[in-house]
Amino acid sequence: MEKLRQALFTIVIFAYLLSFTACSTIQHKEANENWIEIFTPTRSSIAIEQYPLPQVQLDYKRLTALTIELDQLTTEAATLRRTFLFKEAPYISNVENMRIELMVFRLQNALDSLVNIADYYRLNTSPDIEVHTRGAIIGMNAALKHTYYSSLFVSMYHDKKELIKLFNTAHPSYDIPPGFYKSVAYNVTSIDDLEQFDISWVLFSKDLANPGSTLSNVKASDPVYGKLIGQMDQLHAAAHIQMEYLLYARWSHYPELKDRIAHSRMSKIGNDIGSGYNSSVKASRGFIFKNVGRIKNPTIHVLNFSTNQADKIEAMLQPGDILLTYTAGYMSDVFLPGNFKHGITYIGTVEQRRKAGLTYKFLKQHAESEQQGKKLIEHVNAKTMPDGYEIDIVEAVAEGVVLHSLDKLLDTHINRLVAIRPKISDEERLNQLLLIMQYVGTPYDFKFDFQDDAYQCCTEVVYRSTDQKGTINYSLVKMKGLWILAADDIMRYYLTENTAGFEFVFLADKSSNPKDLNAIIHTGSKGLNALYDLMDVKPLVQQP
Repeated sequence: MEKLRQALFTIVIFAYLLSFTACSTIQHKEANENWIEIFTPTRSSIAIEQYPLPQVQLDYKRLTALTIELDQLTTEAATLRRTFLFKEAPYISNVENMRIELMVFRLQNALDSLVNIADYYRLNTSPDIEVHTRGAIIGMNAALKHTYYSSLFVSMYHDKKELIKLFNTAHPSYDIPPGFYKSVAYNVTSIDDLEQFDISWVLFSKDLANPGSTLSNVKASDPVYGKLIGQMDQLHAAAHIQMEYLLYARWSHYPELKDRIAHSRMSKIGNDIGSGYNSSVKASRGFIFKNVGRIKNPTIHVLNFSTNQADKIEAMLQPGDILLTYTAGYMSDVFLPGNFKHGITYIGTVEQRRKAGLTYKFLKQHAESEQQGKKLIEHVNAKTMPDGYEIDIVEAVAEGVVLHSLDKLLDTHINRLVAIRPKISDEERLNQLLLIMQYVGTPYDFKFDFQDDAYQCCTEVVYRSTDQKGTINYSLVKMKGLWILAADDIMRYYLTENTAGFEFVFLADKSSNPKDLNAIIHTGSKGLNALYDLMDVKPLVQQP
């Protein structure tokens, strides 16, 4: 059996290399294909947003972090496979089951994030052709990695029925429905997706082979994007081999696949890729990725904050305030059910930071090294983002713990926002802000491991910077198999266990009219009562 598999694998590799060679010598016969429809048969070709270079740079960091996470998950998946090959016990222990659940949870999170990146650059554009091309590279790389890691995962376990059964089992503790492995396997063995995968790669390769193309110039002039492009050859080849292997391996069970491959539309339209390519490259430049579903629900709209409301919010906030937010319409919402999903710390303006005590002298005295001291001073002095928004918050997102702008979030991300102020001494607040500044640049905690200080997720930063200050003494909550502190947990702790530990600042939410997207800001006792109603808990002391 092993020899048969090796022979089959060799045949697949040979067939792939032969088909790829053939693609490079195909002559043009007709140029009437609508390439946008090929790549996005169910999507509009109208871009819905124009992105600047800083957005591309942030997504590069996010893509890098996701690659590290998926590489680690691949190692863990391979170790799991080996472990179960020599497993003596005939059953799965609770510890082993939790391990599998966590792996599936992390894998789904990471793959969804790659889809999000790829689809963003497939649907959107930039008026600057250089920036647009860099965005296209980021999106293409994310799409290839999504296909590569998906097909690798499916290939690794395709003949392990017992493990596949576990992967397909629903995991209520993580809100993962049944059929995870089946869903991933279906996507990577879809003949239609395989065709689009090949076509997009041919278009991309031809654009890259043109020495006068922007894509070619970016590769030659920018080492960062040159490296990303360099990864794509290996990603495409490996993913293609893995997908072909899965298709061939399934022939005995799904003979219709063989007929589909033999009559593949790819073989018919391949002849149209030659000289007709140049006439369609402009239209297809933003759609050279695998057709994947957009994670953000386009029917969900964020709140509208007026300029006066934004100014009012800014006037109410102080450095050290905790902001908990909710943004609707993202796939990640299913993993963290509740009214609030994200934790942020407000750090204010440069002047406010210094007034709070973050002076050059203080930073140098409390830095762990001279290099860290310089970094801390740089963070405290940071005024604006590259797109002009004023820096006044710290948050942990996929690319790590970053300095960001509340105004930008109000413009683009907020469906609900609450601000609470820890009741702590000035010295404790200064130490809170110092720790937050020290965390800037820390990698994102994809494992949500609150026991590991080297990586930080959003509420983890809030937890570490405020716990044991004043009367605050959080207890971690077991959620989806992990001991964490979610945004809703912080809010419940305040409202039901320690009202003296925090001060309510404001709640920004929508009106009762679902068609009204204008934000309403609740303050004072009425705002606090609205917060209790939202969280569906009763006040320890009845509010007036």
